[in-house]
Amino acid sequence: GDRPTVALPPPPATLRRDNHWPVGDALMGRAAPGPASRRLSIDALATLLHHAVGVTERSGGFSLRAAPSSGALFPTEFYVLARDVDGLAPGAYHFDAQHHRLTRLGDLSAQASDAGVTDADAGRAPAMVLLTSIFRRTGYKYRDRAYRYAVADAGHALENLRVAATCVGFMARPLRHFDEARAASTVGVDGVEEGPLAILALEAPTGPEAVSPLAFQWPAPPSPDRPDALGVTGLVHLATSLRLVRATTSPVDGGAARPEVAPPVNGDAARGEAASPLSGYAAAQPAAESAPPADAIALPPPESLPAPALGALLSRRSVRRFADEPLTLAQLSTLLSTSGQPSAALSEAVRIHVVCHAVAGVEPGAYRYDRASHALLPSRRGNLRGASASAALNQDVIGDGGAVLILALDRRALFAADGARGYRQGFLEAGMVGERLYLAAGAQGLGACAVGAFYDEEAARLIGVGREREWVVHFAAVGRPAR
Repeated sequence: GDRPTVALPPPPATLRRDNHWPVGDALMGRAAPGPASRRLSIDALATLLHHAVGVTERSGGFSLRAAPSSGALFPTEFYVLARDVDGLAPGAYHFDAQHHRLTRLGDLSAQASDAGVTDADAGRAPAMVLLTSIFRRTGYKYRDRAYRYAVADAGHALENLRVAATCVGFMARPLRHFDEARAASTVGVDGVEEGPLAILALEAPTGPEAVSPLAFQWPAPPSPDRPDALGVTGLVHLATSLRLVRATTSPVDGGAARPEVAPPVNGDAARGEAASPLSGYAAAQPAAESAPPADAIALPPPESLPAPALGALLSRRSVRRFADEPLTLAQLSTLLSTSGQPSAALSEAVRIHVVCHAVAGVEPGAYRYDRASHALLPSRRGNLRGASASAALNQDVIGDGGAVLILALDRRALFAADGARGYRQGFLEAGMVGERLYLAAGAQGLGACAVGAFYDEEAARLIGVGREREWVVHFAAVGRPAR
């Protein structure tokens, strides 16, 4: 269109060469020493965006991207809400990944609440990044499963941004609560065909701690005589959205607008707020799991991952052919430890299961990873290569690797804190875990391939869980790449 554009500094080769911040530290959320000014520069912003979702290679007419996407459909879009970025005028911008540039959308008020968040959430962040999804890009192929794939895709990109931010001395902190309608209005999207999924504040590591405001309500459900344009996808997005309510002024904040404290977002209509479509669901879930069994397999300490994080982001690729060689137990330990650490705390519901096909020192079978004890808890014994591939729509890559990491969402934990909002946040977190697996595998010289297509019932049987307790949401094969 005719909107002004800002050409971003080229992905700086010097930064990639000189920046040796280890991927292990980045994945654990430890930031490199930042600029003395503690200010975000346009060079640093360009680096973050490129390493999160930029085009990292062009080959055979295809543009390969930093973040993976189900079916290579790439529904995720990035918007920058810049307040105080050296070299960039304040305003709202869209990131054009193909041309590595920003398109200016308009001015941005100093009040973060204009983007659907609160000052307490965004702190003094020099910029925020809004992730949206153009749902039809995924929906035309995946139909009623489109929402889960689109949100998981956004989670992969979100993790890349978080990792890249640490390399330039900043933190990309996901905000748990924001008003989707206000966020959509800020960047000029309709909120339906293209819906906001996540907002991250880019902050110096010494920035304010996250605050979870409670002045949000669920939006009203659509009228029965007005079917949603996107069917199940649109209804799920609405069900997981929030609306910011009631703002007052406070002398403590110098008169700045701030929301009143309203009842928690997973409350019920009897207390005056709009009911979540899934309110009260968490209380009906089964009790917590029992203590680890006596036959648990203790894993060795994870190994360090010294490879440069920015290089790991650029070289990330899906590997679909594996060598007939086993993984070592130390490699599996490092994958699980790195993938399983709760970096973003968007959701505590993600559970990791492992189907071991060829792992030295581990009997073939299905196991649950217990993060607290860093151990494998047996679920099923025996060779499950065929069963794994069958559950994943007979995709050979799932049966050929040394192991398959399978992510599931604990249904009780999923809705306990944020009601229906937890559904979206669970898939975002699963995508982030999946991206950590990619990066940790690559840093060890291993290959990984994520798969979102599988039979739900068969996948649950594969790892020995009941669907009333956990929902399987993600498969990822890992192994030594074929030469």
